[in-house]
Amino acid sequence: MSENPDSHQAYQAGPVELPLGDPRRRPIGHGWRWIKEAWPLFAPAWGRWLLAMLLFVAIFIGLEVIPLIGSVISMLLTPVLSAGMLYMAYQAREGGEVNVADLFAAFRQRPWPLVGLGAINIAVSFVIMVVVMGGIFGTSSMNGMAGMHGGGGFEPHQMANASMALMLGPLIILALMVPWMMAYWFSVPLVFFGNYGIGEALKTSFRACLRNILPMFWWSLIGVLLGIVAAIPLLLGLLVLFPVLLIANYIMFRDIFSET
Repeated sequence: MSENPDSHQAYQAGPVELPLGDPRRRPIGHGWRWIKEAWPLFAPAWGRWLLAMLLFVAIFIGLEVIPLIGSVISMLLTPVLSAGMLYMAYQAREGGEVNVADLFAAFRQRPWPLVGLGAINIAVSFVIMVVVMGGIFGTSSMNGMAGMHGGGGFEPHQMANASMALMLGPLIILALMVPWMMAYWFSVPLVFFGNYGIGEALKTSFRACLRNILPMFWWSLIGVLLGIVAAIPLLLGLLVLFPVLLIANYIMFRDIFSET
């Protein structure tokens, strides 16, 4: 897409707010279409996209080394910086110039609702982990107490129950996380581009994912396959794949919600 300097100047002025409608249902073939349409937005400014991706990763690596609070800060800032990457995709799609500095665009536009999304993500993830781990350790403790009362040894069925609890733990976490991931998936662009409230964004995102399970599953499957290929050259291909998938996520968002 050719660059229009006047267009870029217009998009830089003031907050960005897109006309969004009720989430539409898209056919399964759009899962590949979203990825295919992302590449022409990535290729002309690939160097800037890679630099933004490296900066994105470097920020989170730097935060993770901060004792105690580093991980919390990184989770709070994830929606803010993700919105910045989506803003870069917006600029590329509208014919504007892709700038690495736009990674921080959300610090100028609706940062606190985005931080709020990060806080809710922390809380939900923590509650799910506590519930699941509490169930696992509770089962193990009950089996342990039963073994002690029975003479200090574990019965085969007690060991089987404990092993089953440990194996089911990750599956239960996944089952509980999927509905939350559906609610979170479009919440960042809905807050940033649509000025949605946090609760409204989460509910609308969940409804959109529910209506588009098939194309989103197809998109995810293609992304996994591309990820396997991209990881072969010392993981370097992931530096290209990640921004392409993020741009595809923006195209998916516009395809499902945008009225323009």
